[in-house]
Amino acid sequence: MKIINLAVLLSLIIVTPAFAGNTGKAYIAADVGRATFVPASAFDNPGMARIAGGYHFTQFIAAEIGYTKFSDTTYSVSAGTATLSPTSLSACAVASWPVNSKFDLTAKLGMSNNNINGKTTGSLTLASTATPITSVMYGVGAQYHINSEFSLRTQYEDFGALDNSTPVQKMTAFSIGVAYDF
Repeated sequence: MKIINLAVLLSLIIVTPAFAGNTGKAYIAADVGRATFVPASAFDNPGMARIAGGYHFTQFIAAEIGYTKFSDTTYSVSAGTATLSPTSLSACAVASWPVNSKFDLTAKLGMSNNNINGKTTGSLTLASTATPITSVMYGVGAQYHINSEFSLRTQYEDFGALDNSTPVQKMTAFSIGVAYDF
């Protein structure tokens, strides 16, 4: 066990200087992906796009604020149509674990403020869709550093509850994107 602990410590000592370059730097990111309603919904699963900004406090810890717009999704029946337009504003702590000088594993934990605007045609009605819900959000991902400024990233995120329905409607998403360190 002592040998494993020593190997991990030596790995961190060797790898850490390669990542110290982002400490104290701000970054912006843009992601696109596909979201999924959990549990499954009569509405189609929407696409998503996000813009985010963050700050690296250390090579291991950052804070990120993001705005995610999910594409409109529509459900049609003979009585009319219902369209949902979900959005999410989030604030998260982001932990990074460097695997090597080019590749990090990441984890997010924070809060999201989720909102669904809905509209209907015909005789359909929607339950309270314009009330924002604040929920715990989390995610995991990976980041590949192209150079000291640009990175490619992929993430799986759970945005938490979208409404107060029973069962609670949630949204998860898988995305890919880019990040730029200033």
